[in-house]
Amino acid sequence: AHSCAQRHALGGTLGDADDSLARAISAARAGELALEDAAVEAELRTRRAEGLAKELQRSLRDEVAACSAARAETECVHKTNRQLERALDERLAADHPAPARQRSAGGSAGGGGGAA
Repeated sequence: AHSCAQRHALGGTLGDADDSLARAISAARAGELALEDAAVEAELRTRRAEGLAKELQRSLRDEVAACSAARAETECVHKTNRQLERALDERLAADHPAPARQRSAGGSAGGGGGAA
């Protein structure tokens, strides 16, 4: 009877151990699945971040190209404006000689001639 009770107690202990092992295996599987899910989610986030980074790089390249084109256009406009200003100054100088130059050049010769 004593050994029968021991066997019964041992069987209960082994049954408890089996249940604990089954729970541990189940928890380990759940943990593995959670890890796999987390890895997949991390991979998706990484790909999204890489896609956003590439999109930002393209956008920045486009912006730099647009700024370069605008700067070149602005420089061209400034150059054209300077050329037009010079041409206008030359035209005005040819059409209307500066009175100060005329007087100073003619004034000393004319003043000397008028005083004599």
